Amino acid sequence: ADEAVVRCRECDVGKVKTAMAEAEGQTPGLKLHLDTHVNLPPPPGPTNGEGTSCIGGVHVISMDGKITCNNSLDDRLKVAFERNLPELREVVFGANQNAAK
Repeated sequence: ADEAVVRCRECDVGKVKTAMAEAEGQTPGLKLHLDTHVNLPPPPGPTNGEGTSCIGGVHVISMDGKITCNNSLDDRLKVAFERNLPELREVVFGANQNAAK
């Protein structure tokens, strides 16, 4: 059987449980377990202070912990930012005159 652990923010547990049940219903043999020991950080806001935060999403982890799919909005925005860094540099600083053409 294909099994994985799903980690989410504490405030999203109800929605994630619903999505997990739907995924299990659509995928024969899939068994998802909600991580009840570790949660993703809470959403940003006045109650969170300066601590780490998470806008939303989930992390899906293999049962042995060797594979992690970080699918939180924060992780996806980080990847998008890093992929667009060359274009952002050019917009902010102009074309690099020393770059090989």
